[in-house]
Order: sequence, then structure tokens, then C-alpha cells
Amino acid sequence: MTARQQFDADGFYIARNLLDAGVVDVCAQDIHAVFAQQVALLGLPDAGDLFGNARALHGAHIEQFKKVLAALWRLQSVGALLNAAPIMAVLKKVFGFGPVFVPGGQTVHVQSAELKIPGGYFGLKAHQDWPSVQGSLDGLGVWVALCAIDANAYPLEVVPGSHRRGLIAPAGNQTSGLWVVDALDDAAFVPVCVKPGDVVFFSNFLVHRSGLAGRSDFVRIACSTRFDNGGEPSFVARGLPSAYTRAVQRELMDFADVDAVNRSLPGGIAD
Repeated sequence: MTARQQFDADGFYIARNLLDAGVVDVCAQDIHAVFAQQVALLGLPDAGDLFGNARALHGAHIEQFKKVLAALWRLQSVGALLNAAPIMAVLKKVFGFGPVFVPGGQTVHVQSAELKIPGGYFGLKAHQDWPSVQGSLDGLGVWVALCAIDANAYPLEVVPGSHRRGLIAPAGNQTSGLWVVDALDDAAFVPVCVKPGDVVFFSNFLVHRSGLAGRSDFVRIACSTRFDNGGEPSFVARGLPSAYTRAVQRELMDFADVDAVNRSLPGGIAD
């Protein structure tokens, strides 16, 4: 069975060893460095590993932890990884993409029982990605693990073949926020087991969720993005839309006024 045949049947395809594991590790090291920097800022001892430093920051300053999580997707190494030439080649050669559009940005997924955010994120319920994108009808998600993931490591869980059902109405017709799909039994979901260097390509109509089974003293780190096919007729006819919006906040966020900014500049300002 070819890669495209497997994708058409299951709604996803795992390209094993598509990326150099060393390139993937650059992302993991950058994320570790970000947490280590925050731990040092708080005067806490360096735990020496990503999980230890993330747990230290989580325990000491949950609001700062949340800010760091929200910032990780902006790491250049994450964007470079998810837009790497081997991934682009698969989009073109296997899936027949024309011009490749990126409807939003990247996402970094951090999941661990010890890193739960009170009242917040701990994995996503069953859903399809298309309502969050609304771009090309053959749009894809790309998911890359930064660590080895098995069935007991908070895996991505998918329902093979569910993409053939098209768009599924959300539970309770709640269309604001995540379109949760609750019409499928737990037994229908299978874990996607991967290692660094593997890349998961999946249809934006594939039902998937975050696995909640994970061992203690472990953090699952993965990153993902979505791609639209600039050659898909419906997408072209609709004017290349995206459900994502772009906004800029120009009001000062972390400084009281202009003088506060200038006092913080390295070396000060000219008289």
C-alpha cells in the first residue's frame, strides 16, 4: 500500500524517519533552554532536564508557566521544523499540493499529569481540525513528536477512517470554541506511537484527541501545524480563506509608559 493509499483509507499517514532526529532535538533543546532561563530568573536550582525545570516553574509561578507555554510556538526552531523541506516535499509529491498555505501558526503541545493547569488545558477532547481552519477541503495537520511516544505517553489518538464521514456536527451543536465530537466510542480510538524524526500527516476531517494515559515524571512534548492546498478548487474559489484572524496590540503591555521602556533598554538612550 502506498503512502497515499494508506492516507485515503485511514485519514492519516506516518512518515517514519522523515526528519533527522538531530534537527528535532534542536527544538527540544530550545524549549528546555526557555524553561531553564525562567527557573534561573526565579533563583531556583537548575533541574538539568526539561521536565524538571518545567515542573519547578509550574510549582513556583503558575502564571509565568502559562505565559511560557503560550510563547513556545513562536520559537524559530519550531517553525523551521514544521516547515522543513522534507515535509514540504511530502505535501507536494504525496498529496499533490499546489502553493502551500499556512492558515495559522504552530502549536507546541506540553502534556504531563504533573504539569496540569488548574481549570485549564490537559489535552484536547475528540474533535476535527477543519472547523478551526475552514481552508482547503484537502487540508492537512502535521504533528511531530519531540520525544518517543507510546501508548502510555499521552499519545495522539485517532479514529481511522473517520475522515470519510466529512464534517461532523459538534456535540450539542456547540459551534463556538472546539467542536467536540462525542458520537464515537473510546474503543474506536487508536494511539499513534512515534519517535523523534517521524511525522504524522492527517486529514483535517480526521477525528482525533489527546491521549490521557501517561506515566509519572514524564512530559510529552510535540508540535503541530496545519497546511492548506492552494490548488484545491473550492479554496481558490472562496478566496483562500482562513478561520484564523491576525491582530496586533500596540498599547504597551508590560511597561507603564514610554519612559519605563527607555529606562529598560540595554545601554540606555542617547541624550
